Amino acid sequence: ARYTHGFKGVLGSDFEYDKLRLTILKRIRFGPLGTGYLNLAGEYVFSNLPYPLLSLHLGNQTPIYAQITYNLMDYGEFISDKYASLQYQHHFEGFLLNRVPLLRKLKWRLVGTSNIILGGMTQRNKAIIAPINSEGVESLPVGFLTYGRPYIEVGYGVENIFKFFRVDFVHRLSYLEKEADKPDPRKFGVFFSFQFTL
Repeated sequence: ARYTHGFKGVLGSDFEYDKLRLTILKRIRFGPLGTGYLNLAGEYVFSNLPYPLLSLHLGNQTPIYAQITYNLMDYGEFISDKYASLQYQHHFEGFLLNRVPLLRKLKWRLVGTSNIILGGMTQRNKAIIAPINSEGVESLPVGFLTYGRPYIEVGYGVENIFKFFRVDFVHRLSYLEKEADKPDPRKFGVFFSFQFTL
């Protein structure tokens, strides 16, 4: 649990605010089915604040897979003043790929991922974000999650390639529509990462 209080006037701050964040990390063993890693988190902002001080959900616009981000979300694409998130990775270890003789020798391991975030923005905080006019169209510099409509991305990949290389294939399942003055959302991505495990 983490509680944050911002003091107005301290170190030049113009805002006094309160935030509460709860996080649960859990490793779950499934015997021969592998191991899961669960990250549950939630945050609530009690005050009216400009969007840089609210909950900015971490996007990723690089080809490098990052476990703590939403890999098909752009930088600054969504903010909230209250949210709950679930990030889950399941490492199947040798459960599936050991059944294929060639892959068994390579010792590749299958991994599945899911990232879900459910949140929203209160009208009081939306009201203090100034719209940007572009060619007569009003838009906002950031997007908001809609209450009751989660952002979801799921993925699958292979790890332990050459003992340290990993490839992930990720699909975005929600918020797929195009918005004015914003790039098309990425619906699919291939990501790479390196990991060393003992």
